[in-house]
Amino acid sequence: MVYLLLILSLAQALRKYPLTQLEDSNEVNGKGKISEAQGLFSIQLKVGNPPQNITAVICMSQQKEIVIPVINGKNENNFTFFNISNSSTYSVINSKGTFKGKSAVIANETIAFDDIKVEGQKFFIVDINDSPNQQNATLPLYFDINGDSTSFLNSIFSNQSIDDYSFTIDLYEETLLIGEIFNPNDANDPIVYVDIDPLTWTTYLEMIEVNFTIIANYTLEENQKTPLDAAKVNFAIEYPYITGPEKEIDEILSLIKHDKNCNDNICACDEVFTGYFNFTITFNNQTISVEPHSYLALDNGNCTILITKGTQWTFGLPFFREFLGYFNFKNNTAVFFRHPHNEGIIRSLIIIICSMALAILFMGFIFMCTRYLVLKKNEQRENENRYNRYYG
Repeated sequence: MVYLLLILSLAQALRKYPLTQLEDSNEVNGKGKISEAQGLFSIQLKVGNPPQNITAVICMSQQKEIVIPVINGKNENNFTFFNISNSSTYSVINSKGTFKGKSAVIANETIAFDDIKVEGQKFFIVDINDSPNQQNATLPLYFDINGDSTSFLNSIFSNQSIDDYSFTIDLYEETLLIGEIFNPNDANDPIVYVDIDPLTWTTYLEMIEVNFTIIANYTLEENQKTPLDAAKVNFAIEYPYITGPEKEIDEILSLIKHDKNCNDNICACDEVFTGYFNFTITFNNQTISVEPHSYLALDNGNCTILITKGTQWTFGLPFFREFLGYFNFKNNTAVFFRHPHNEGIIRSLIIIICSMALAILFMGFIFMCTRYLVLKKNEQRENENRYNRYYG
């Protein structure tokens, strides 16, 4: 019994909470490592034929897109550029096209992410600093329900083997997942569901609070049907801050800095961020909190507050440090929940300690019962011996 309890507790301690894996399934999905360098997040793609392993950058601050560095001709610096001249599947659609107001070459190419492979994917090649030899090829990530083939997501989701129209960012596991099904039972924390615009990946806030003080309240009035523009929020993993309108951000910073020794946005703090408050966000009557360890950058007893003024609400790296983001384009929703791995470690330790305590108590109970029976038996024998001495 004791061993069974310990085994069960160990199994619980080692349990992880990944997105659901579909075993023995013909469905296709993509899974790759997200790498961070100098504030940029990149993934590995195979581009062209023969496939070239290329480090491509995920950009979410404005338009959602994947950017592939391109070179035409000799790669003297041996960087991981996609070399057009070495691919047999590269073809130009329009050499005088435009992209975001700039001259661009519109071309087709074969692109693969893990098991997902798209042939004839359209992308837009723009010169870098007016250099015709070094360029960027952009893969738009917006999703058009009408099936616009210029988007990489549209091309991916047109594959009938992909059942889930999803794009998942998990910075705790440093993983990007495309087309993998999310199971709510895998989440160990209350889940927040929000509606998103599939073209911009934006949604609307309802409320912002710090230390039980309401900073912004965008709750719709009874006769109001359209959210305020000020309530719109963008998600961008490569952006190092949480940003928002000047007035609201000033109030947030004032509350965070209260009674603390600060110089601009750098304040004294300890390793457990004593005295700092959660940054609480409400979407559609669902509340989640960004904890201090995510919006503060600790360095030798000082913390930089990663909250700053901007033109709109943007939840960047501090938000994605705290929450896994699952964007589903079949029903145009996003799902956010706190990375369960941190909670899992703490909870597992608690389970182990409690299980060991129960095991010790159980062993103590067995010991006491056994001792009681032995003493009772000895007492019975002693009484029998005493009886035999006097009456035998």
